Amino acid sequence: MKKRYIQSAWLTGLLIIWGSLLTGCSEQSEPDVPQGEQLQIRSLTRNSSEDQTELAKGTSILMYLAYWDNAESTKKSSSGFVTYSGKNNENKDVWNSGVYVDVGNTYYIYGFMPSDMVKESAITPAWSGNTVTGATMELKGVNALSVKDLCVIIGIGDGDDPANVVRGKFSYTAETEEDPVEGTRIKGISLLMDHLCAAANFKIKIDPNYNKLRTIKLKSMKFVCTSQIMYSKANVKITLINGQTNPISIITTEQDNGQDADTSPAEQTFFEDTDGIELKEDESIIDVTGYFLPAYASTLSIVSTYDVYDKKGNKIREDCKATNSLASMLNGIQRGKKRPIELTVNPTYLYVLSEPDLDNPTITIGN
Repeated sequence: MKKRYIQSAWLTGLLIIWGSLLTGCSEQSEPDVPQGEQLQIRSLTRNSSEDQTELAKGTSILMYLAYWDNAESTKKSSSGFVTYSGKNNENKDVWNSGVYVDVGNTYYIYGFMPSDMVKESAITPAWSGNTVTGATMELKGVNALSVKDLCVIIGIGDGDDPANVVRGKFSYTAETEEDPVEGTRIKGISLLMDHLCAAANFKIKIDPNYNKLRTIKLKSMKFVCTSQIMYSKANVKITLINGQTNPISIITTEQDNGQDADTSPAEQTFFEDTDGIELKEDESIIDVTGYFLPAYASTLSIVSTYDVYDKKGNKIREDCKATNSLASMLNGIQRGKKRPIELTVNPTYLYVLSEPDLDNPTITIGN
């Protein structure tokens, strides 16, 4: 069966809602018992102008809310998932919300997406009286290399207009409003998201002179970490401070090396096509993006797998592999940045002349 995927989801926005004191919560855990009004996301704004691609359907946001319950005069917390359902007939994003609020309460919203990139999460809000001044977010078992972009919320706004979003604002007061179509509804929120990942975008062509002699069909590309101590999972700790233009004040990344940690080598396939896509000399028909935690940038290589054909269409070599270090090309890259990398395939003529040009050649397996 033909398998193919090219993912480039540059998510720079995300939403979350969370609850108060430290509560471990995993993507697999059951959401809280619904109560109150269903909170809706009205818009999601991205913090980067680079390559704004559409969200994939089914993208899930894990939301945490910390709040002061006015009715009971006590600190509380709740959580839930919000899932992207696509666009409606008016080309507006639609979210399926599992997050609930009570009218009259003020909620402090934190969180991350996509939820399936993290094994376990916990958020500890910093309380001052009955208000929250910030939070510490701990994400454990994060996919260090991925086809998805891990993001956190850095600002929210009231209603449908993204212009209402304020950087560093995490508070939301649950109120009702009148809508000409829906009538009385709970006031929704707009979100501003920021990346925890960096990205590398690859565009690949073939050298014109080599293309006269050989055809290259690219079958896969993957990140491989050259350091044996850089595992496929990492733990990320984030400190958020309310009211700041850049509310992310501290990010630390360490290896996920606990008792149940995944210590397998860090690698991630971000392009795959079992038949292979033929490279062109005049255009980059391969245009793919992979994501990674910036702490891994200096240890990354890219491994490409391809088949070689002569110009009669005979497959001469199968599953050849080429490894290229990315350390120098990704030097200094920060979260939220995408580094464009253009590759031109140009094998040596000595290699070409050593291959048979027969109608029925022997296929060799590349190393």
